[in-house]
Amino acid sequence: MSERTGGRCNRGGGGTPGYVAHEVSEKGASAKSDMYGVGATLYELHFGRTPARDHKNHVAIPARDDVGEHLRSLLESLLDANPEQR
Repeated sequence: MSERTGGRCNRGGGGTPGYVAHEVSEKGASAKSDMYGVGATLYELHFGRTPARDHKNHVAIPARDDVGEHLRSLLESLLDANPEQR
């Protein structure tokens, strides 16, 4: 198990389904995977459900009137399938 200062780092691929980034199962947790978790939490707070990923691990942001450009951009960034783009 790896360690981070002041916290835990899960190398076993665990995590709460719907909130854990797809790469955690292979690469372990990181700051980038934590950002995905923040995005998933924000998504659930706004839409009332966890984000669903497609076969390419892409999350579609629903087209709704209450989703402004700033929120859409933030969610797309935080939930990007590529950890380097988060």
